[in-house]
Amino acid sequence: MKLWIKVLILLSLVCNFTPYHQIAEAEQMSAQKKKGKKVPQEVQDGLARVISVSPELAALALESTDFWEGSGYYGPDLWKFSFVDPKEKEDSHVYAEVELDAKSGRLFEFEIVNVLPEPTKPPSDDTAKRVANSFLAGVWGDYANHYRLREIEVVTSEYDVEVERPVKTMVTYEFFIQGIQVERFDIQVTVDGNGRVIELRNDAILSPDPSQFPDPHRALSSSKANEIYKRLLDMSLVYVWKKEKDDQDGRPALIYEPRFQDGAIDAFSGEITNEVNSRIDQKPELLSLKQPQGIPLVAKSRREAEKLIAKEFGVSTKGLRYVRDSYQNADDEEEDPYIFYRWKSAAKSKKRVYVSLLVERQTGRVVEYEYDEGISLPKQKVSYQDAQRKALETITRYVGKGTDEILLTYSRSPFIEEDYPDWIDPEEEQTYPEFMNYSFAYHHRHQGIEVAFSRYSVEINPETGKLSSLSLEDESLQHLPNPDGVIPADQAAENYAEANPLQLVYQWPTYYGQVRPSPILLFVPKYYEISWVDPYTGNYERKE
Repeated sequence: MKLWIKVLILLSLVCNFTPYHQIAEAEQMSAQKKKGKKVPQEVQDGLARVISVSPELAALALESTDFWEGSGYYGPDLWKFSFVDPKEKEDSHVYAEVELDAKSGRLFEFEIVNVLPEPTKPPSDDTAKRVANSFLAGVWGDYANHYRLREIEVVTSEYDVEVERPVKTMVTYEFFIQGIQVERFDIQVTVDGNGRVIELRNDAILSPDPSQFPDPHRALSSSKANEIYKRLLDMSLVYVWKKEKDDQDGRPALIYEPRFQDGAIDAFSGEITNEVNSRIDQKPELLSLKQPQGIPLVAKSRREAEKLIAKEFGVSTKGLRYVRDSYQNADDEEEDPYIFYRWKSAAKSKKRVYVSLLVERQTGRVVEYEYDEGISLPKQKVSYQDAQRKALETITRYVGKGTDEILLTYSRSPFIEEDYPDWIDPEEEQTYPEFMNYSFAYHHRHQGIEVAFSRYSVEINPETGKLSSLSLEDESLQHLPNPDGVIPADQAAENYAEANPLQLVYQWPTYYGQVRPSPILLFVPKYYEISWVDPYTGNYERKE
């Protein structure tokens, strides 16, 4: 939480303060406060540097000095200096704020408003770059060398509102240590048409010292990391449904899909790190189906839906209130390919129940069923093994009679304990399960290859063992591409790793309000995107 501790209020505003008068008075009055904090010399020096490169501050009067006790997650400990126009008595529209890191005295954020004349146009890119560079060098000295220019763009909108007449330009910089980017530590410097810096915004959680970062020379070599990367990719053939720009319906396609796309590799151990969000898709498991029944699930009306729910899922809708969706009375109702039936318990009911059935409008084929008893935090009364058995029995009832095997591609229990790093102290509200039920996903196979768009998903209530949800995406397996002539999986991994290589980055992990004591060095894919390899051409492709 942000805790603001007021340590100084200058009640009298004096015209024409010099910068050093302002600093001296701030120091003197803060020292007089018995319970207040004394402004450190490093912070006084930092404020002097800001004023020296922004002379507009000299014309303003220091109104207050605040100490901001940061949490690390929301920012470091800061000294905040507020300035106003001494000529305006109340509700001044002219003001400036300077925030300095309490430990180092470095400028953290800066804003000056309505001090300069209103410009008529934004500065040129060259001017914006020159002014921003000069400002950073003036307030930070050699520390500014850690920032590299990323982009320059005219500010055309603010707070999601388009600016009628743009008059300022934003210059964005990325933060580097020993030539390695520190992710999410960017800054934005705004230069107005007068050629003056009017704002500095900082995305970082703190103002770090270069000595805090681990030595990159001890990291694994790029070739070693790349071998680990290719092994983690574990490319596998998958049938997917692809939609091209000129093809709204789409078509089935065969791709090589990586299991590892999202996450990071520890630069020293070569292991997938739990310090940041990392995910490797579950390796599919082939399961045998005994005597699949192929029971059709069809409901062409609300009455048929109620009968089906009672017969197949053992749930009565009697006593529940039917919910009529507004879109079902719309003029374009026939354009919607689905009908959504919903029932829920009365508002005064002691037990909250929600039941829904989604069906195809044309055929009545059931696409999805859901039953929710409103359990806020489940207790494990049914084992994972029993839930998995129940899920497979459910699938066996509805898959086609000719299906003798199916792939289990995903399984999840809400009772699996997360593997937290040592620096994280999870609290009860932070460990609230993302999923309330046991969850399982199954896919059909064609010629031994997973079909991603023909899918069943099942959720089992961990307290009652009842079916909580069933999703049926049982699509046709006809007209699938022939897998003959595809490149080997090893070659696909090679091509993928070449097109989306690993890069070294620093990250400073956070978790809710907690911050890792020090940054870490990671290997991460260069592009965070949904991507794959064409198995016929070997080309790297990505989702547009």
